[in-house]
Amino acid sequence: MHKNILSYSLCSLIISSLVNSASARAPIQASYTYQLESNSSESVSIGRISARGGAPLYRKNGSLLVLGVRYSMDSYHFENTTADWEKVHNTELGLGFRWRINDQWLWANYSSFGLSAEESAEKNDAYRYSLISIAEYKVNENLTIGPGFGITHEFELGTSIFPIIAVKWQINDEWKLSSGPSEVTATGANVYFSYKPKALNDQWEFTAGTSYSSKNFRLADTTRGPKTSGEEKSFSLYLAATYRLNNGLRISPLIGYQASQTFSIFDRSGNELSKEKLDAAPYFGLNFGLEF
Repeated sequence: MHKNILSYSLCSLIISSLVNSASARAPIQASYTYQLESNSSESVSIGRISARGGAPLYRKNGSLLVLGVRYSMDSYHFENTTADWEKVHNTELGLGFRWRINDQWLWANYSSFGLSAEESAEKNDAYRYSLISIAEYKVNENLTIGPGFGITHEFELGTSIFPIIAVKWQINDEWKLSSGPSEVTATGANVYFSYKPKALNDQWEFTAGTSYSSKNFRLADTTRGPKTSGEEKSFSLYLAATYRLNNGLRISPLIGYQASQTFSIFDRSGNELSKEKLDAAPYFGLNFGLEF
């Protein structure tokens, strides 16, 4: 199964969101999004729910060991397409270790093991795992760059090694540019701006970004043949507003636009049996977070 480097990195990027979930105050997060159908005969509507959280096992002098968990379910309703799966479940367990070497270097390692499969599919052949290692370099007080590499194994794809980079740039007191998972988009490869106006007492934060996502999962045995896999790839634009209450609760409504979206089915050898590229469609959602 041919995939590009960006696709390889997505599963590993999810791991860092599990670790970041627990890095400060062990937050718990949950979200719901719904994608509307496009105005064409071939279309899909998708309802997505997700819950994740983590707990720090060790924390000292900037170093951190974290255990994270995540569950999500995507419910698809296709119209006039070769893709015909319905509910896909995903569970993941992540372990992260961040070691502060000195004032400028931080070595971060994230690993995960999970299961991704259609509801009625065989689960004993639906496991995947990933590892990502990043050397974060603090250029100055406002800029951190993290070059590194990742290893991932998914179904017929096998094992792949790829380069990866993460950037955090505090442009000024209110604006920040980041890559990787955000509070409102925990999965996928994201690049986003966040704006936290001081005039609103740091209770509001606004986010605008792009997200590329690739999901591979085991399909149930049907006329497609035994043990095939499905794949969803998408590129979206989104806007979100986050409000933080004094009790630690965070609420983030968001709207987005799926600019590009494809759905594929592969056989056991990794050959692409079918591929659907659907028209662009909007989506909306709500994200909740609890910090303690």
